[in-house]
Amino acid sequence: MSGYVLKPAARDLCHRADFRAVLQDGEKIGADAGWSVHCAQATQDCLTVTHQEIGADFAEAVFTGGTPGAVYLVCAEIDTDRGRNLKNGCVVAVGYPPKEDAATKE
Repeated sequence: MSGYVLKPAARDLCHRADFRAVLQDGEKIGADAGWSVHCAQATQDCLTVTHQEIGADFAEAVFTGGTPGAVYLVCAEIDTDRGRNLKNGCVVAVGYPPKEDAATKE
């Protein structure tokens, strides 16, 4: 697990999973094996991966959607150039949209 991230309700989230701590000396990411999103409740709108890419030691994805107040587990999965399969997970909480101020409605 690599932490906890707050996603604003009305915006996309770009998240980078850093694999440097688990790659061996000289080892690099060879292929992106995808991202998974696990919803706590089946009735929630899940986060959706809209873009993903890899670098030598990271996997990155853009997430959209989600239910305000909901918590999700997202997981990046990669294959290394040495044939190992590694995963890196993160908890994503979707925030609530800002409340309208009565003074700004007029």
